[in-house]
Amino acid sequence: MEFYQAGYQCNQKNCTSPECEACPAGTFKATQSAKSCDKCPKGTFNPEINATARSDCKSCPESATTDRAGAKAPEDCICRKPNTYTRVTTDENGEINVVCQSCPSGGICIGGKVRGKAAGVEFEKDNATGHFRIIACPIGYVGVKSDNEGNEGNDDCVRCPAGSYLLDEKWVNESIYYRAECEDCPAGATCGGGSVRKASTVTLASPVTMK
Repeated sequence: MEFYQAGYQCNQKNCTSPECEACPAGTFKATQSAKSCDKCPKGTFNPEINATARSDCKSCPESATTDRAGAKAPEDCICRKPNTYTRVTTDENGEINVVCQSCPSGGICIGGKVRGKAAGVEFEKDNATGHFRIIACPIGYVGVKSDNEGNEGNDDCVRCPAGSYLLDEKWVNESIYYRAECEDCPAGATCGGGSVRKASTVTLASPVTMK
């Protein structure tokens, strides 16, 4: 029986090299033996091949786990705390950092994914920061991009309040400024906030209900 060094295994009937096959991502092999590579335990992940120690399997954050053993990527960590998502970053030394990030104000987080609270709200992951950022708001809402230190990525789509409306896409960096982007209701019209259902029907002769 051939024995294969740490970090390698043989999945063939006749292996001629002690370095037959490197342990794939999500596994490790700590000793020289004929056994196959071990899967990283549930709650850990390993994106590298040829791992030679259990410690090569990196742990998910305390409030996260994986749904199986042998996870390969940090994104496989699923945050269990309600209304959070898995945020992954890489520092200047190439070290992977995984945290359970609070859901953005305008989003709902389930199973590590982010979707908008309102119809038409769209999020996209910023690969540079790991944050999910709003990329689209429905008509009648102002997009708020929150970039304050410690509050990055807490984006929202804020509906124009009663007495105002909005037909065009508008974006601000602070939620306190969103009202300035909404148009004041025309004299003689009634605006419940949001957007006009049909802009061409707005007249001052009759009230307009905003949807």
